[in-house]
Amino acid sequence: ERAPLVALQAAGQTMVELAQKANLTPSLRMSLALSDGENLYAVRYASEGVPPSLYYRRSAADYGWIVVSEPLQADGDWHAVPADSFCTFTKDAVTRVDFALTKNVKRAA
Repeated sequence: ERAPLVALQAAGQTMVELAQKANLTPSLRMSLALSDGENLYAVRYASEGVPPSLYYRRSAADYGWIVVSEPLQADGDWHAVPADSFCTFTKDAVTRVDFALTKNVKRAA
């Protein structure tokens, strides 16, 4: 279950390191979802500033989860994913843990 989290942290860290090697200030913004065919995973993260938005809810027919950058309609039971979060959506539940890169990234104010 930790494989997607660790893989996304490693990918983010690689992007930051590549920017640093090019003498650029790292700026990583992630708002994404992926699936392994059984579970759904989502990340909301930014190395500086406010990360892009990310929302979720159960599908109207309760067949699973919907994860979107913005709510599809004004009504509905949409939940905002907190900044710096990694979420795992299983058939019955959603869990959230903090998302951070494997090495410290100096955040801009």
